[in-house]
Amino acid sequence: MNTFELLEELEKRNIEIYLKDGDIKLRGEEEKLTPDLINLVKEYKQELITFLTERAMDNDMKEWRKYARWFWEGVFDEAERQENIKRMKYAQDVLKTIKIESE
Repeated sequence: MNTFELLEELEKRNIEIYLKDGDIKLRGEEEKLTPDLINLVKEYKQELITFLTERAMDNDMKEWRKYARWFWEGVFDEAERQENIKRMKYAQDVLKTIKIESE
């Protein structure tokens, strides 16, 4: 088993895994948290912490991208109302660089 297979197994069992104060926490029905599963989580602890930390950073970046897109769309709209071609072009160029991954 590898880290992603372990995460899939947790998902199949409807067990939530998350970080709290830098430590792994599990939430789910107690009978689905078998000793073998808990041992696997302990075995892959560092990999899971790395994965969960990166996932949290990705979520933060998605939020930032949404805000940036909203902001620059406003800049573009205002430039369009003012017929400021140079500013419209700049806003369009910035918007092209902001990618929002599908959620």
